[in-house]
Amino acid sequence: MNIYKLGSFYFLLGVILNMADLAVNLELIGKGISVADLAVFNALMAVPWCIKPVYGLISDAFPICGERRRPYVIATNLLCAAGWAVITEYGHAMSLFDFKSMLFALSVFTCFADVMYDSLLVVEAKAEQTGDHGKKQTVCWIARAAGATIASFVAGFMLLRVPRRTIFLVQSAIQMLAVTFAICFISETPARRRRRRDRRGLCARAKQLVRAFTQPSLFRPAIFMFAFGATPSSYMAFFYFLVSELKFDTALLGTFKSIRHLAMLIGTVIFRRYLRGVNLRTFFMIMVIMSSILGASPLVLVTHVNRKLAIPDEVFVGGDDLFLSVFTQITLLPVLVLAAKLCPPGIEASLYAMFVSIVNLSSVVSEWLGGELTRYLDITRDNFTNLPVLITVCTLSTLFALVFVQCLPEGNIDSVAAAATTTTQKDDDDDSDDSDEGEEMKLVQK
Repeated sequence: MNIYKLGSFYFLLGVILNMADLAVNLELIGKGISVADLAVFNALMAVPWCIKPVYGLISDAFPICGERRRPYVIATNLLCAAGWAVITEYGHAMSLFDFKSMLFALSVFTCFADVMYDSLLVVEAKAEQTGDHGKKQTVCWIARAAGATIASFVAGFMLLRVPRRTIFLVQSAIQMLAVTFAICFISETPARRRRRRDRRGLCARAKQLVRAFTQPSLFRPAIFMFAFGATPSSYMAFFYFLVSELKFDTALLGTFKSIRHLAMLIGTVIFRRYLRGVNLRTFFMIMVIMSSILGASPLVLVTHVNRKLAIPDEVFVGGDDLFLSVFTQITLLPVLVLAAKLCPPGIEASLYAMFVSIVNLSSVVSEWLGGELTRYLDITRDNFTNLPVLITVCTLSTLFALVFVQCLPEGNIDSVAAAATTTTQKDDDDDSDDSDEGEEMKLVQK
């Protein structure tokens, strides 16, 4: 498989997830949603991303015309294209509830497509040699970050010149481009299976998925990542502060979002080149502490201390986003690499999706807790008096993850993956009659 062809799907995914994001938030604000409700809705939008194993199990257990990935990629992107076309035409006239319902459905379809891309990537990642762990994944993550960076920057400036419905129409066209890529680039060769294996259904795969995930090398890091990501977030309240209090325009907001994704790209490159061989426990302990320190930096802005230091608001926000996002991205990557290496054949989509879903679930909990704290502290679009308190609580809560550092395995990614793979192969030899032989997937060489 040409990993750069697969990277093109991740590039488009980065564009899809960010092109209309700012326009959607502004549309929701225009429809009268409150600060706390917007935070809670963002948590709700992440719920489909918390049940990713369901999409993986469906595609693993129910191939269409012998193919497990391409038909689902085509179908989900077609549905998304149709949904954004409907929003383009009727979104301005929709009630707040109808608009949110449509966005939720689009989130489900986009997540399903994302699981299919991940399953293709996992097949490639498992074939990497010792010492090369994470190289192919970082190519795709760099592509995704690049797409997100470009989309955020372009969308911010477009909103100054065109109505939001034009952004939604562009989003629909990008989804159709993803359909075209799927038709042209993805080709699947169904693996040969024994007759007994053909009868394996959804329940059997679910049992295999649970058995695989109960490996200590997977579920223990998952516990840590959930604890790290589930602490309260002040992001949506801070977003309102930028819009209502500081009066930042869409071009500036888009630029900040672009900087954030550029930082994620930088973080991916740093991890690829320098951090793939570090000890996991030491690595995460440093990342938690640094994330907490950088997470407190918005206090300088909301208390206007930066103005006393003659630092413009725009410069401070851009720099803060850059450094915090670098650390956030670097923190996530090692465990995702490990998860990809340990996925057994036949349930690549399901197991990798389960791990990512736990990370996404932590984001849902984080946004929900942040929304409830925002409501409790009476932070509204016109009242940001308690915003420093919210940021302080959210920042200090990040340190809670240090309690769970011991859940991480000893050693680096290579050593942990090698030990876990040996154990997995022994288990597979013992249960060879109950496991799939796997599948071969490739991108057509054009």
